[in-house]
Amino acid sequence: MTSRVRSVAGRRSGRSRRWLVVVLLVGASVAACAMPGLRHLVERTRAAAAFNYLASVQTAQKRQHGRLGRYATDLSRLDVRLEVPGCFSTGAVLPRRSPLADGWTLTLTRNQTLWGRGGYTVTFNEDGLDADPAHSSILAESAAIQPVEKASTLQWSP
Repeated sequence: MTSRVRSVAGRRSGRSRRWLVVVLLVGASVAACAMPGLRHLVERTRAAAAFNYLASVQTAQKRQHGRLGRYATDLSRLDVRLEVPGCFSTGAVLPRRSPLADGWTLTLTRNQTLWGRGGYTVTFNEDGLDADPAHSSILAESAAIQPVEKASTLQWSP
């Protein structure tokens, strides 16, 4: 008696190695097609986290200015504790003074990723996103996030 299971037609039941290779190749092709979209989605999510962080700093700075008449140059002096989003590094809060008004600027820099995306900057000031591409290089790249104005608050929609 043989240990192999045979079907009614006399063939071995189960799948051949050829069939397995074809299935693996089709699966790898589908995964390769989906990878750029997944990377773009992950990057958009990280960029949105940076915008949310900077918008929270902006709101806290407005409260600080309302209470004390000046903006904080140290984030630890604000009334909120925020963590910098992962994959970003933050610079110092830079004061901006002019004869008419004072202000502040804060820049987040995206660290490089494994797939080469990153290295852009997002800069906010007392008015919101600094739309000058020299300051916010995320605007110079293919726009990861489109700004939407709503009732005097700046919101971001992917």
